[in-house]
Amino acid sequence: YGVPSFFTAYGEPVDILGPGEDMPLIDLNNTFTLIDGTSFSTPFVASVYAMFVSIYQTFPFEEHIRVIKNCGAGTDEKYSSDLFGSGIINVFKLFDLNTVNEPKFSIDGGKYIGEVSVELFADENVDIYYTTDQTYPSPTNGTLYVNPITIYDDSVRVRAVAYQNGMRSSYVSKDICSAVLGTDEMFSITTDGILTGYTGNVKYLKIPEVINGITVKDISYSCGFNTAELYGVILPDTVEYLGATLGYYERPITNSNEQIGAFQKSTTIEFIVGNGVKVLGYYGASYLTNLIEVDFPNCTHIMTRAFTGSFLVGASFDNVLKIGREAFSKTLYLREIYLPKCKMISYSAFSQAEALSTLYAPLASFMDYDESISSNALLTSDNSTSTKQIFNNCLELKHLDLPNMESLGSDAFFQSAITRLDHSNATYIYDLPNTMRNNN
Repeated sequence: YGVPSFFTAYGEPVDILGPGEDMPLIDLNNTFTLIDGTSFSTPFVASVYAMFVSIYQTFPFEEHIRVIKNCGAGTDEKYSSDLFGSGIINVFKLFDLNTVNEPKFSIDGGKYIGEVSVELFADENVDIYYTTDQTYPSPTNGTLYVNPITIYDDSVRVRAVAYQNGMRSSYVSKDICSAVLGTDEMFSITTDGILTGYTGNVKYLKIPEVINGITVKDISYSCGFNTAELYGVILPDTVEYLGATLGYYERPITNSNEQIGAFQKSTTIEFIVGNGVKVLGYYGASYLTNLIEVDFPNCTHIMTRAFTGSFLVGASFDNVLKIGREAFSKTLYLREIYLPKCKMISYSAFSQAEALSTLYAPLASFMDYDESISSNALLTSDNSTSTKQIFNNCLELKHLDLPNMESLGSDAFFQSAITRLDHSNATYIYDLPNTMRNNN
């Protein structure tokens, strides 16, 4: 509930969703069975709408649409409303059947350092039930709230509901993470501030700014974060350059271990937070097969293959100016990415991002530039060292709005599904998508 199924439609046309999995269906002999699929989602939504129309017959059609769109129960916080509308249609909300106010939380969802205490509040003579195992609470499967909920070295979705006289409120939830502040004995660090070893056993780690009297500045691949059973990492603000940076920035590559990123190939890490990170280096977060979220609000440069093969679903980089080659290639689950300030995107940056449907980069002007030549150089059409193919095999990317684009290299749209391309300032496009060649 609140989490899209693998077959859920998404994108701009979606206004509201129906249930997709584990839907109760009347079966033979006065029994119920659980069923999945859009064949049952559609009649569910249609029947709810039919009941609404039968009650509010005098409403104009436009009012029907407005009310239906506004009665969704929402999706989980990590899924964008731009893709999934207002979420699953909420019958209680549509017909104003909720007579019990929903519980309130003492804190907001987010990431905290150290032990966290969560309190729940409700009206008088109301019972609150909650769960922390992803299920939806009820008097039979939930825990009756009596004392504050304690969270330590864990990431929990606290979901709560209020009951009174057999009636219940809407469900409410908060995602709350408690990270453990690391201690000196957990790490090895060089004199110039590069972490080279980790022996801790916590699940959610906050790396301190100073270890053994040395300010932390970067993380080496040999540190061991990629093999530890870590689920979340919060970097200190002193880390500005994460991983090898190909010699362009303050700290160039100094040994072969730095050719691979600090977190590459971790199978457990779900999120990385780095408020101080300005440059995400070579392979910095590639092939993270459990990665859900990255938060680098001050990052300006994402280097070569930084996220290649990772399982990101969506990402927003508000201050990124340049994207390196193959930076998001083979991110098979990436659906949306926002780059409001990005001006340069290198070749194959989104190659084989098969699920990508939304790319927002209104200032991007140079496509398929070669960061290994110079910061502003464009590849020529006969450069044999590049496959280019910036949007190769982007099967869900139907529309691109690139008003400032000046150039696109060869095979930029190879095996892509783009049907509309806004490129009013383009002076050079080597090739158009096959899906557009017969269009004006």
